[in-house]
Amino acid sequence: MIAYILIMLVLGQVIIGILQALPPLVIIGIGLMITAFVYTLILRLTAFLPGIAAGKRIGMSEGFSETRALGTQIFIAALLVLLVDMAAGYGVRFVYINLELGASYPYAMLAQQWLTSMLMLSLLTTIYGHGIEGKPLNS
Repeated sequence: MIAYILIMLVLGQVIIGILQALPPLVIIGIGLMITAFVYTLILRLTAFLPGIAAGKRIGMSEGFSETRALGTQIFIAALLVLLVDMAAGYGVRFVYINLELGASYPYAMLAQQWLTSMLMLSLLTTIYGHGIEGKPLNS
């Protein structure tokens, strides 16, 4: 256990050293890709939840395997949701800093989180309907 902790500490220092040598935009891009990848995993792992809410018997592993073919599309959608969330967050902070509306800041952050939650729920139900139930996407 101690050896594992030491290896992780050394590995962490190496990764930090590598990241510090990169330009800031590259670091932001790497962070966006990692976050979008995590969002993709979460969406694929939770794709069964709308089915359970609708009374269908489906498991996590079945939902994950059913959405395998949609991995790239889910990643792109997760990246877009992440970018919308970031833009809304920067907009909220811009208004807070430049217009000095300190009392309304918590409400603006709440609205931003609500927007992101609704986008993720919409994406999750679309993934379930299209990926698991096989419903076509209307264009």
